[in-house]
Amino acid sequence: MKKTVLISFLILAFILASCAGGNTPTASQPVENTTTGQATEASLSYTNDIQPIFTQNCVNCHGVSGGLALDSYDHVMKGGISGAVVIAGDSEGSLLVKRITGAVLPRMPKGKSLTQDQIDLIQRWIGEGALNN
Repeated sequence: MKKTVLISFLILAFILASCAGGNTPTASQPVENTTTGQATEASLSYTNDIQPIFTQNCVNCHGVSGGLALDSYDHVMKGGISGAVVIAGDSEGSLLVKRITGAVLPRMPKGKSLTQDQIDLIQRWIGEGALNN
């Protein structure tokens, strides 16, 4: 009897763990559009997807002081001494993208490069409207 209960419990735990792990969309997982029924990518979160990239790669030089601060959404959107670095909805026209891709020199971050996945996330976030979410 105890063995049957234990096996039943383990099967139930496995089923619950399997269901819980696959239902939460992430930046790279497609989500079904309920209007069209087609798969679309999940919206990016500034807090979860973009700020960690800035914190890891940019804030050492572009912290709270100096010409451009990338330590918060408000500072990113404020821009720096060169003006706005993000044009919501226009990733190609945004100075931030031009710097991280090397289209405008000096390429940022100095001394290293973001991964292509990180660049793609930033471009997509800006293209989606650069929301503070």
